Amino acid sequence: MLSQDPHPLGAPRAVEPRPALARLFDGRRVHRLRSRGTLFSEGGERTHLFLVVEGLAARIRHLADGTRHVVAFAEPGDLLGLTHWDAQHAETVEASWRFAYRSVPIEAAAARLRDDTDLAFDLVAEALRQNRRMEDLFVRRAHMPSHRILARFLLQLDRLMGSSPDGVLHLPMLRADIADHLGFSVETASRAFSRLRDLGLAAPLGRGDVRLVDRAGLAALAAEGASGGPFEDPLAPDDSGALTTH
Repeated sequence: MLSQDPHPLGAPRAVEPRPALARLFDGRRVHRLRSRGTLFSEGGERTHLFLVVEGLAARIRHLADGTRHVVAFAEPGDLLGLTHWDAQHAETVEASWRFAYRSVPIEAAAARLRDDTDLAFDLVAEALRQNRRMEDLFVRRAHMPSHRILARFLLQLDRLMGSSPDGVLHLPMLRADIADHLGFSVETASRAFSRLRDLGLAAPLGRGDVRLVDRAGLAALAAEGASGGPFEDPLAPDDSGALTTH
């Protein structure tokens, strides 16, 4: 069961998966995993695909020297276990906040793929979406100041998690994990938080809390020409139902 959250700042924002993916997981039981619990481990046997239903989870890779690196944070609607069709997982997934998921055995998914071209298309689209999300973050790391990257990340967390009426957002992951994911050192992350405070946009409160003082100001700071981002879908259906790319 999920552990009691000391910062009940709002319900997770549900995101509908693509139609064929939704059908693949229809009727599957929803499981919950407490914070810091492991869904699967790098190098472990790959037996299931997982659809994130609620919350957030860290996707982690380990370098040859054992260094832990947070590659991404999975959100509702994300498919996990898709990284490779090999027998072993290529990453570790660790629950960050109110994490819930459905799962389907690999064999069942493979059987559906033989007769369901829509499912094959949705799996390719999901893989491309996740790849695009990471590419967008790599571009920001190279061209944006750290406090702008952090501003965008905080707004995305606020969109997914919600904050309290007075604008307090609980960060469900360690500051070191945020820094790692965004490509900073811990010291650079601290300076970025201080910069947002000095600009009157966000105020770190300690214990993993930050007050979003000026969301409009954060949005203006984070704005850039490229669309899509670490918690956004760059391959989303438009009003006609056609697949669009940004």
